[in-house]
Amino acid sequence: MFRMRGSVTRFLRWYWAVTLVIGEIFLYYWHVRSCGWPTTTRKDGVKPVRVAIVADPQIVDHYSYNQTGLLLRIVEFFTDIYIKKSYIFLQTLQQPDTVIFLGDLMDGGREWNDKDWHEEYTRYKALLRNRDPAHMKEYDMAGNHDIGIGNTVVDSALERFHTY
Repeated sequence: MFRMRGSVTRFLRWYWAVTLVIGEIFLYYWHVRSCGWPTTTRKDGVKPVRVAIVADPQIVDHYSYNQTGLLLRIVEFFTDIYIKKSYIFLQTLQQPDTVIFLGDLMDGGREWNDKDWHEEYTRYKALLRNRDPAHMKEYDMAGNHDIGIGNTVVDSALERFHTY
């Protein structure tokens, strides 16, 4: 009886480890690798420019789901891992020349005071870190979560966005 229980436990540990590796590494690799770039070079020898567009990265903050405390920290932790891992795979496997972030960089960007915004901006830049700034350029576009929209644009948030 104890021998069988030990075998089941060993099997479940291996199963869990293999499932984790497949889910956390192989699936990311496979999906990012399946995206293709144009491979042809023009007749004059000019290579095409590789542009990756990332829409709404929206890093989670306390404006995201009306969560606070430990639950917010857990959600931030796991979404930060997901965002960072995805961006690392994009850069390493696809090697874009340019990445354009299409707005809503932070969920509550327009709501923050300067001190809190700087903390979130530092977190944003750490998650979406350019691993090869000499080769890859990055551009951030403002979204409604960053500065507002129409007549609800927050002037201080717009100025902050232009500065950074």
